[in-house]
Amino acid sequence: QVRSLAKVVPTTSVGTFIHPSTSLNVSNARLKKEQIRLSHLPTHLQAAFDTIFVPRAREVFGYSMPWGTPDLDELKQVWINTFPDEDASSFNVIAQKLIEDRLHMWRNKFATSALTYLNAHVFPLLENNSTASRAELCTWLLSGEEHTRPFYFRVYEELDDEPDANGISKGLFQSPIISAILGIHFASISGIPVAQRSMKKPTGALVLTI
Repeated sequence: QVRSLAKVVPTTSVGTFIHPSTSLNVSNARLKKEQIRLSHLPTHLQAAFDTIFVPRAREVFGYSMPWGTPDLDELKQVWINTFPDEDASSFNVIAQKLIEDRLHMWRNKFATSALTYLNAHVFPLLENNSTASRAELCTWLLSGEEHTRPFYFRVYEELDDEPDANGISKGLFQSPIISAILGIHFASISGIPVAQRSMKKPTGALVLTI
């Protein structure tokens, strides 16, 4: 029986050789930012990105400035905690662009959720559910001073017989619409184990509800 003495090994001594992992990075580096998709992450990170990392990122969004840029170092630490077996360099331009996309989606969800709630639970209660009636209601809900708008409160009643008197208002930021929209944010981060949740208040998320 003839046995070959040849052995196949990865070629690394050739000057033009590019290791597969390096080749992937080079390929990704040529992507335009708007072309980046989840599929450009390493395959073994793709599922966990949306199911584990993104809820934790949303938690950071929730207590950050509502229209600002979340702290990149903080998000990087969340990334490292989520993927402890990965090198920190895996938090690259691809990961950051995907996070940026999820941030925009998260912010837009507040507006679409508000509209959904109004259409499902508020407008149908109008005596005349017309465009004009809806506009009149929305104008009233947004009336008043910036910090005392009627829709902020769980209970808000105007005193018609005393026009100069302050109305009755109870339960600031506890109105059904604010509670419903903020509840969607909490539902989106509910997968985070309780022991691992931040103690910071979701002030940014609250601002986006109003």
